[in-house]
Amino acid sequence: YLASPLNWLIVLCPKGAVVEFMTILVVLKIAASGFTAAYYLKRHFNTSHMAIAVFGTAYALCAFTAAYSWNIMWTDCMVFFPLILLGEELLIKEGRPYLYYVTLALSILSNYYISIMICIFLALWFLVTWAENRESGITAWARFAWYSLLAGGTAAVLIIPTAIVLGYSGAQGISFPDTMEWYFNIVSELARHFVLTDAYTGSEHWPNLYCGVFVLVLFVLYLFNREISWKHKAPRVALVVLFVISFANNILDFIWHGLHFPTSLPGRQSFIYIFLLLCIGFEEFLHIRK
Repeated sequence: YLASPLNWLIVLCPKGAVVEFMTILVVLKIAASGFTAAYYLKRHFNTSHMAIAVFGTAYALCAFTAAYSWNIMWTDCMVFFPLILLGEELLIKEGRPYLYYVTLALSILSNYYISIMICIFLALWFLVTWAENRESGITAWARFAWYSLLAGGTAAVLIIPTAIVLGYSGAQGISFPDTMEWYFNIVSELARHFVLTDAYTGSEHWPNLYCGVFVLVLFVLYLFNREISWKHKAPRVALVVLFVISFANNILDFIWHGLHFPTSLPGRQSFIYIFLLLCIGFEEFLHIRK
């Protein structure tokens, strides 16, 4: 739980100021997540438009942050995620694996649990990116598999002893749901995107999805923008739909949370969904005149 690389800075902190140090660390991590999100948008869309700052801030100050920023063992993964995604794209498009390997290994070392959700999305995003860059051939598949395993192997110094310890705890074993259940209807879930929605940390499965109402407007415009082909839009919209269903469906919720149900703090993968939504919104913003 304290495996964050940034926690080593605590050696510079007086014993009487540990709480203040951790508070400052939370603020720095929130800022860092905004920076990495903005950097991804700059590199992915090859633009330096000032709006990058707005979308990066929307990621840093989203509902996931409002609900879970106190949880210091998760916020590192939120910082690393945009860099991991950029690294995966560089691995496929340019055959450059190092950013992907280093950031994924650091994410798994920081918190293996949230990294499970990141790895699930990486597999899905690989299919989307590779389908749009098929000239990379089977080599991209081999690189993705090898460097993903290498990142996990690098983090094994913590993963293996953690797995052994968890084997003696209530987290052991997998009890797959026998029946399908829906937590809430689609209208109630979509309302979680709106202003004045409370951050939720209870046990009733409500996800924290707000990242600015402007993003919802851009998403609707994205669907009707003829300058962006449906061949490009379809897999991204499909991923959004998958997330929306996953937040409400018990079986998909079970899979996303590492084959366990969270006892509280639901929708822990929501920061991934929010980042996807912001990327779609930013792409629409760049084509807004059409």
